[in-house]
Amino acid sequence: MRTIKLCITLGLLSSMSAFASGSHPMTFQNNANDTQLSVNYITGHKYSKCVSYVRPHTLNINPQDAELSIFMDKDSRTCNSANKRASWVLKTADGSSTILTFKHEPVQDGRAYTTYNDIIVVDGNKIAETDILNDFSTDFPVSYNFGSHYRLVFDSFRNVRLVSR
Repeated sequence: MRTIKLCITLGLLSSMSAFASGSHPMTFQNNANDTQLSVNYITGHKYSKCVSYVRPHTLNINPQDAELSIFMDKDSRTCNSANKRASWVLKTADGSSTILTFKHEPVQDGRAYTTYNDIIVVDGNKIAETDILNDFSTDFPVSYNFGSHYRLVFDSFRNVRLVSR
């Protein structure tokens, strides 16, 4: 009986590591005093790829408040060495909106060892990245103008703040 339990436990542990997914908490902060920030996860291959789930999909963040959204990579045979990405539409009460994408792109060194670069893209513009092979990483914080009254400030790859200009 002990052998059966040990085999079941080892089988579960090995299957967990073979299909382990990375969980990424995203913090969205609204440091602007005059608007609510709406954050909506975008589905579809163009915007989000190899993501198994996002919770919650929609956030409504009041001024001087913060909310957490968690997304998880899908690690399957089709996604093990794929470009992974998760995207959100950010909107303010005055109608300003932007698309924010976090990418996790595979790179290989000369020995066929695969690692991943992290990249932040806002409206198609790369604003921050970590390039593992070239030993480069963007220094944080990084800001990006958002609409006519606001800026997005990235304190890290997983923390973004809306601030008034």
